[in-house]
Amino acid sequence: MASYYLSGYEPPSGVTGREDVKEYQKRLGVTADGIWGPKTQAAYEQSQTSTQKSANATDYEDYYALAMRYVEPETVKVAAFSTDELKKELQGYMRPMVDQSIARRREAGETSNAELDADAYSRGMGQSTYLSSMKERENDDVASDISMLEAQYGAALAEKLYAAMADYQNRLFEAEKFNAQQKMSAQTAARGLASDMYAASQAAQAAQMQAQAQPPQAAKKSSSSGGSKQKAVAPALSIGEIYELMGDLSENERKSLFGGQTAYWTAAREELMGSVSAEVYRKLKEEFEPRAAVSTPKAGGGGSSANYVK
Repeated sequence: MASYYLSGYEPPSGVTGREDVKEYQKRLGVTADGIWGPKTQAAYEQSQTSTQKSANATDYEDYYALAMRYVEPETVKVAAFSTDELKKELQGYMRPMVDQSIARRREAGETSNAELDADAYSRGMGQSTYLSSMKERENDDVASDISMLEAQYGAALAEKLYAAMADYQNRLFEAEKFNAQQKMSAQTAARGLASDMYAASQAAQAAQMQAQAQPPQAAKKSSSSGGSKQKAVAPALSIGEIYELMGDLSENERKSLFGGQTAYWTAAREELMGSVSAEVYRKLKEEFEPRAAVSTPKAGGGGSSANYVK
């Protein structure tokens, strides 16, 4: 057993002394006594499990849901159809013509009866049976013709209503077909975009996990060889966690997240950028970063309000 770990607790590869153990213990948040024991081992295993869970949380479905927000299909909607309203509209221009035809037919019947009466009186026939029969026959013809006009009107009205309903159903079908095609196209585009974002995110997370797993000794070598000082990398955030975070931040806090220069907001921004691909980060910034309000000059050359620029 070496002096820097207890029996049964072997440190990760690359940890070769007490100083290496202390560096690991500081990162894990346990007492930095330089001895790799049960508490250090438990903290190490928990950090590995948490990192893996966080990586798994950002799965393809999260990116697909995000992609659908940017490729939402454009759909069409058919105005509601009302049979009663259309019927009233048709009656409004069809009924007057029917009523006019009926009135002319009645007037023709009355004129015919008046002529029969005049002819009968001129012949001295008076109220003969023949005259009554002729007038009754004329009245029957008038009633028959009016019934025919009413029947023709009803048939024409029904035909126009049926044609309008058929046209409405056809437009509904075409709209549903168009919307389905638009939705399918959007889903196809979203799947492609989600695949690209997911692959980029997985690559970023793999690099992040590799950086987290780098032993302290290797980190010290990298620093001493003239390279930049390695920063501690926080566990990746899932898309769901990112949207929950954005919902909890105020407008000023979101502004600071994307553009603040303090150590706190710089670290938060680096954590966000390390959790997603550059393309996803750009879209998140477009969606959540508050826009500066720009006022327009007043007419008359009286000057303008100050423009607030981030």
